[in-house]
Amino acid sequence: MEQTVNMLTNSFMSIGIWDILDIGIMSVLIYYLLKLTIQTRAKQVLKGLGILIVALQLSDILQFQTLSWLLSYILNSGIIIIVVLFQPELRRLLEQLGRNKILQGARDLLVADTEAALDLTGVAEEMARALQNMAKTKTGCLIVVERQVPLNDIIETGTRIDARLTSQLLENIFVVNTPLHDGAVVVRGGRIAAAGCFLPLSDSDALAKELGTRHRAAMGISENADCVTFLVSEETGVISMTREGQMTRYLNSKTLREVLVGLFAPHISKVSLATRIRRARRERKTH
Repeated sequence: MEQTVNMLTNSFMSIGIWDILDIGIMSVLIYYLLKLTIQTRAKQVLKGLGILIVALQLSDILQFQTLSWLLSYILNSGIIIIVVLFQPELRRLLEQLGRNKILQGARDLLVADTEAALDLTGVAEEMARALQNMAKTKTGCLIVVERQVPLNDIIETGTRIDARLTSQLLENIFVVNTPLHDGAVVVRGGRIAAAGCFLPLSDSDALAKELGTRHRAAMGISENADCVTFLVSEETGVISMTREGQMTRYLNSKTLREVLVGLFAPHISKVSLATRIRRARRERKTH
């Protein structure tokens, strides 16, 4: 017993500042990897990799040479497997690193003034009005609000507009059988950048089967960029929102306005966008 205690004591005493830093960095990386994948299908893949690692250790202990060789061969290719399977999640992780406030301190110094913020509050009001009107008439729509990650590749798939966002213009774009109604509208800086845009579809198993292509497109773009997407179901008139690969449905008028103000004019909003979205999800669960 004393020998074991001495061994553990010596091990702890030999830990230096670089070892602590190394452990800290790895802990942060693992935490963010788990946080990034907890709500995605990658979570199940991580479980599978964990099972393989445990099986490899057991096969070594039990001296199952053939099984051990096979599992070692599979895990040695783990980097390539992770890159292929986790491509959307890795892309999101790199984008989040690029958006880090520490790395973008200079950009934070260029925050818009109060007058510009109030103008964007008007944009939020116009968009909320359009979504509510289309919900009443069950007019299907899909609106993507660009944030820090540029959506140039998405804009190129549609028709460029570059017009001031108004409720009338948004509602006219999504009138059934008009040329641009079947795609997505991309909003950039409070203006309608393009309409009739094509979005990548999500293959997430978390989406309910009754939800259609419009909902999968909204989820797909939110899995690949930091944008926030709003949509109205043409079957039910329900207003939904997607962000970071998660969908919030049944947004009421108050919650919708709060989220939009937090999105377009965060510097005059006392509550962050993420907090408003969490509130919306809690309200949905209580109903």
